[in-house]
Amino acid sequence: MNAAFKKFVLYSLVSCLVLIMGIWPLSFFTDKQIDITPVFFVVPFVMIITIIFHSYLLQASKSDPKTFVGKFIASSGLKLMIYLTVIVFYIVWYQYNSKVFLTAFLISYIVFTFIEVVFILIHLKK
Repeated sequence: MNAAFKKFVLYSLVSCLVLIMGIWPLSFFTDKQIDITPVFFVVPFVMIITIIFHSYLLQASKSDPKTFVGKFIASSGLKLMIYLTVIVFYIVWYQYNSKVFLTAFLISYIVFTFIEVVFILIHLKK
């Protein structure tokens, strides 16, 4: 593992912990009790998928720069399909807590996508 990937993994882990710890107290300050169990699965899942695809993108950036854009778009599309599949399966089988699941998924997706794009841009500028 190179230094850029280690730094990305560290930022991802810290972001994962911040997201989980940021959502956890909210369950105590609402009018009704909210079951935040999906958050403990969604945030690490999105983080792991993002780390796997970021590793692939770092390897792809070492090859021909002309093909990197295609690989980036393909990996983003594949990631989106994985996420949509998980969302559909969850909604079909566990309709009980779908609002919390979808909210956690959306927030996690935005945060980890932002982190990934920033790190890719920094890596490509070098």
